[in-house]
Amino acid sequence: MTAAVAPVPKPPAEVARGSPLFRDPLEDAKLRVDRDAFLDQTFAALRARRARLGTRRIWRGPVGFWDLKPDYRPGDVFEL
Repeated sequence: MTAAVAPVPKPPAEVARGSPLFRDPLEDAKLRVDRDAFLDQTFAALRARRARLGTRRIWRGPVGFWDLKPDYRPGDVFEL
């Protein structure tokens, strides 16, 4: 399988906050160039945040979707 590259420039502060664009790459991407280990450290923090929420990817055949907070109840407020 060949992946296409589509750059989405983001300043470091925005990357550190996280983005829906990172959901799959946190699981699937292999970082080739990561000066000063910035993305590695940022992705580790985002993975830890997801782990605290219990976030999981669910597959239905070839299609995956994210259950961001499996124990969500109406009215809950949470930050990804």
